Amino acid sequence: MKGKIFNAQESKLQFADQLFNKVSSHYAAGFNARVLGEPRYSAASFQIHHYSIVPSLEAGWLRADQMAKEGEIFFVNEGKEIKTMKDGDAYCCIGKDFTDLQSSDDYEFGDTREEAVKNYMKKFEVVD
Repeated sequence: MKGKIFNAQESKLQFADQLFNKVSSHYAAGFNARVLGEPRYSAASFQIHHYSIVPSLEAGWLRADQMAKEGEIFFVNEGKEIKTMKDGDAYCCIGKDFTDLQSSDDYEFGDTREEAVKNYMKKFEVVD
């Protein structure tokens, strides 16, 4: 989480052991890597010489990515815990402190999922 100390009590992140009854440790590692904002191949690269575990790491990462895209889980993007979801014809990106549209400013919209995330990051000055 780039320069932040992870505080589980303040987090809305959910990890593999909280969501699934039985998954391999390698699947869980891939899933958790995606939740924490790791790029797709970095999860597997640290053990690339163990080719037998790469598919499991990859499957876990891809499952978390799918859940993130479907708005099922929060994930880390540039150090911020966010969640994206479809809202009518637009997409909404919310942060972990979001409560509702009337009483919170911890959200941003966009025509695409990527644009909503970009707008959210720009709003909070977390821009590359």
